[in-house]
Amino acid sequence: MNRWNQAIQAAAIVTIFPTAAAVLVGLALVGRTVPPVVGPERPATSALCAGDTFVFVAGAGSGARVTRSPTVGGGEALHGETELSLGARARRRIVEDVALDARGWLVSAEIRVTGGLDHEGAAEETRMSLDAARGTVRVSSAAGVEAWSAPLDAPWVYAPPGAAGQEIATPVAAWVALRAAAASPWLRQIERARGRAWLVPREQIALQTEAGTTVVLGGDGADTDGLFVERVRSAAYAMTFVRVPGVEAAAR
Repeated sequence: MNRWNQAIQAAAIVTIFPTAAAVLVGLALVGRTVPPVVGPERPATSALCAGDTFVFVAGAGSGARVTRSPTVGGGEALHGETELSLGARARRRIVEDVALDARGWLVSAEIRVTGGLDHEGAAEETRMSLDAARGTVRVSSAAGVEAWSAPLDAPWVYAPPGAAGQEIATPVAAWVALRAAAASPWLRQIERARGRAWLVPREQIALQTEAGTTVVLGGDGADTDGLFVERVRSAAYAMTFVRVPGVEAAAR
């Protein structure tokens, strides 16, 4: 039995606690200002080791695994694999490869989403490529290819495509948003469905709560601690990904 399966079984006893993300989203929408917990004086990064691995579980066969490594020049690279068990015809697998620079700005992201069946019975696939060095976004799916440009005046944040055209936050996407909010007072939120990149204040992305910092991406919320993302709650899919304590050391 491999370590991934061992981690999933061991984590079955983990109790999933809801977050206050939905409430915080409502506060952001009505314009209430919540002071950010991150900023240039409060760096979001923790000390990086080569190949730090984090495992998340969400029950019913859903889970995620993220590897985070330092890169030359002080940046970091992340590889994430998220499994969504939404039924026999709605299972999704999200694979993300992300590079951040030393400031915490997104450099590039390659996201591949597979799962589900099209009208001919073949597995669907959507690819989203973010090139923040050149300011280009490219999305390819069975419906065709879309490419557009986005400004480079602020760090980019995103949420991968999920089922039925809905976006879903993942541990990798939540970490990208936290690093961006720590680096800049303004962020560019990539909205794939509309082909736009909205300029938003970091107070709408990284919010201070009684427990620490909550990252908000669309209708989803993620709680973070000093080490990494701690849990991600997906409102659209009614599931919460919880990080398994101590697995990062055993998984190396």
